[in-house]
Amino acid sequence: MAQGFTINQLEVGQDARIVGYKLEEVPIKLYEMGLLPGTRVKVKQQLPMHGPLRLQLENNPNCIALRVAEADMIFVQPDTL
Repeated sequence: MAQGFTINQLEVGQDARIVGYKLEEVPIKLYEMGLLPGTRVKVKQQLPMHGPLRLQLENNPNCIALRVAEADMIFVQPDTL
């Protein structure tokens, strides 16, 4: 598994699947938000000045906001067409 891409490195509009985490001790907040391995995410918006990312999770009509530091902890596999 190539662990090099994080959510923070995705472009707005890009889809990816969560494949793991940088840390062994994953903050419980990430699990509570539904950011589990295997979950598909889509970057909807990057707020100005390196602000939070707005993410859409699969099968969830609501978006979540994730700080850049938190997004940098989550490894993803970007979708390729």
